[in-house]
Amino acid sequence: MLDADPYPLSQYGLQWLLLALALALLIVAWYVLLPRLVRRFTRPRVAAARVEPPRRPTPLQTAKQMAFDRISAVEEAVKAGRTDVRDAHIELSAILREFASTTTGIDARSMTLTELRASRLDAIATVVATYYPIAFGVPEHSTLSGAADRAREVLAAWR
Repeated sequence: MLDADPYPLSQYGLQWLLLALALALLIVAWYVLLPRLVRRFTRPRVAAARVEPPRRPTPLQTAKQMAFDRISAVEEAVKAGRTDVRDAHIELSAILREFASTTTGIDARSMTLTELRASRLDAIATVVATYYPIAFGVPEHSTLSGAADRAREVLAAWR
């Protein structure tokens, strides 16, 4: 009785071997595929919002011509008495800043002089700095002499 095998091998069928192999394959797939699936479905989804292409700066010659025309209009307004010298200096500063914004793509419209210089807009900063005493102080006998010419010189030298 001792030499009789209580569980003969003939009792184990092929189905048990296949089940064990399938279970091992599922365990391996769990550890290999699960991280990939988690990464795929947990990635942040970017909204498919309609993004407008960036505005292209207007061509340099067109921007210069528009700025020259605006400077001439400021001079004429001062001569005709429709605006005072203080407002003319503020407008000349705005024209130069808008020109820089249009041609470089840097929003220089509300930058300080330090920010203008840090953005490598030194020529604009230098001329705008000459407008500050009149724009913020309004001396009694201030004139527009030279201010419009300085703005034109900066625009003409711009490349």
